[in-house]
Amino acid sequence: MNGMGIKKLKEAGIDVEVGMLTDEARRVNEAFFTFHEKKRPFIALKFATSLDGKIATKTGDSKWITNEKARNLARQLRGIYQSVLIGIGTVIADNPHLGTKQKGKKDPLRIVLDSKLRIPLDSLALRDNNILIVVTKAADQNKKERLQNQGIEVLEYETESISLRKLLEDLYKREIISVLVEGGESVLGSFFDERLVDKVYAFQAPILIGGKKAVTAIGGEGISTITEAIKLKHVTFKRFEDNLLSIGYTN
Repeated sequence: MNGMGIKKLKEAGIDVEVGMLTDEARRVNEAFFTFHEKKRPFIALKFATSLDGKIATKTGDSKWITNEKARNLARQLRGIYQSVLIGIGTVIADNPHLGTKQKGKKDPLRIVLDSKLRIPLDSLALRDNNILIVVTKAADQNKKERLQNQGIEVLEYETESISLRKLLEDLYKREIISVLVEGGESVLGSFFDERLVDKVYAFQAPILIGGKKAVTAIGGEGISTITEAIKLKHVTFKRFEDNLLSIGYTN
């Protein structure tokens, strides 16, 4: 009410205090505030790793690192975000459903980063039209037309690669308030390199995978010195038997 409510209460002789529990209140509406203040969706990243930071073995095997209780919560997270984003590598490797699989819970919009439009036509992600496929000028145009004829939206950029900042700008225009990123190391790394991360859900299981060729959670360019590392704030923890979930914010 832009202060008018406070004014009326004070005029009525009622004591009014403002600014109490500000941080807590902002967390309750974190996506809303980010959307309107930063003019982009609120970005949360989710990944599950072994104790040594691996999300898959050297052969690409990743099922399952965490236990069933942890995986159930990971699926439930999709129900609180407006969209879920992955890269084409995850689609090809895992063929994920990307839905909440919960009765009465609406599935989020599925966003797939697929520069060359390599998505298999029998992918679970294509089971209905609640999907946005993001491609570049390198995309197979015949395949693009076929998908569009099926009612599937394809967002094409006339560039060599997909700009995350441009994508978030377009998602903002579409009034997509929040995005849960579930991509592999390349997609997660890109968001970290661009410093486009607001919240992190890091699941961890007490197993060791090892191997230089095993897949790590966050790829990309990374940082040069430890002082450049992103330090999470307001960190909380949840346990699922011997699995641990760390939840933190970048600011």
